[in-house]
Amino acid sequence: MQLNAGVPTPVGIALRIVLLITAALAALLLSGAIRVVDLITPGALGPSAELIRQDFGPASVPDDETGYDGQQFYAIAREFPDLQAAADHLDAPRYRLLRIGAPAVASMGGSGVPVVLLLAAVNVFGTGLACWALATLCVDRGWSPGLGYVAAVPVTFGIVGSTADPISLGLGLAAVVAASRGRHATAIAVFVLAALTREQVAAMSLGAAAGLFVAGARRWWLVAYAMPVAVLVGWYLALGGIVGGTLPDRVDLLAMFSTGAEGLLVGSLALAISMWGAWSWRSVPVAWPTALGFGLWILIYFRGTFDVEALPRTTAPSLALGAAALGASILARRRRAPGPR
Repeated sequence: MQLNAGVPTPVGIALRIVLLITAALAALLLSGAIRVVDLITPGALGPSAELIRQDFGPASVPDDETGYDGQQFYAIAREFPDLQAAADHLDAPRYRLLRIGAPAVASMGGSGVPVVLLLAAVNVFGTGLACWALATLCVDRGWSPGLGYVAAVPVTFGIVGSTADPISLGLGLAAVVAASRGRHATAIAVFVLAALTREQVAAMSLGAAAGLFVAGARRWWLVAYAMPVAVLVGWYLALGGIVGGTLPDRVDLLAMFSTGAEGLLVGSLALAISMWGAWSWRSVPVAWPTALGFGLWILIYFRGTFDVEALPRTTAPSLALGAAALGASILARRRRAPGPR
């Protein structure tokens, strides 16, 4: 697709979203609206509370709150590469340590504020990367690159909570771009990195291979798309010898149907967006399986307690692709609509 003058490029879109998020975080921090430690969402009932009190002071940990993933990523980064020491501050060590990517990078900060800021920087970069990748896919599809901005929406909380979602989405979609352009070695390598930030993203690599196979590809290198899963399994087995334990049981089949009217409505809406995305991206073999697969994931992972915050993060790849497809459809209808006579 040839971009017209004045239309932002995918790189321009990524830079804009990175600058916008950075400016917003700087404003919040400098104004005192939030503290640096708030970016890892600690809680007195969370498993990392003791370590965070040690590094940031007693007032840094809110009472009667559990917190979110960021506090545990901080603990991993703080103790890295001593994973056994980190395990003492995690609720499910073998599960949390599967997502070693972002904490390994943030560990370069040592401890305290630098680690938190590095965790935030990783996710700001991930959000920009996700917007670039989605904008690039849209341009290749003949759609407006501006649709790439929607990739930031489902992972917004991850930026201020230091969860794994922004960087995993960015790397996952970037790998899809590489695969769609025939750069399979690059795609596989990036999928491996993505899987080490959030384990579910490994399914995107299998989806890309499945899409290529359905489209008629019969090359030996399709098998290599299983490498992210193999690396993840290897890392999981290695962690068994280091910290022990197992994965927590997070499967609750068709739980969205037992969460009340609100849960059913939001879950059904997310599923519909995902299905629309799978249909709209059907001509891109490496994209539609991701839209379909993470949409169907709602039926398995949407657990008994309705959580409007977790659903967008869990299904971010599907929602990003589906929302972009929906936006493209709306824009196309507006262009076809007859003007006033």
